[in-house]
Amino acid sequence: MNTQILKKDILNHANQCHPQESCGFVVADHMDGIPFYLPCKNIADDPIHYFEISADDFLKAEELGEIIALVHSHPDS
Repeated sequence: MNTQILKKDILNHANQCHPQESCGFVVADHMDGIPFYLPCKNIADDPIHYFEISADDFLKAEELGEIIALVHSHPDS
């Protein structure tokens, strides 16, 4: 697993979403088991202070592989 690429993808997504919280999953691919970051849309009513992932994004992650981590940012800290 290349943790540097994974970390870069997560931080890029957090920067793109700022000042809102970013959210996504780290998924182990069904085919080769290699983890990747799947960015999700934050559908929370107050996305600056909270995050919520849609059921559709959750199902998409499960279809792509095994969810091994849930990721979200804390843009104010």
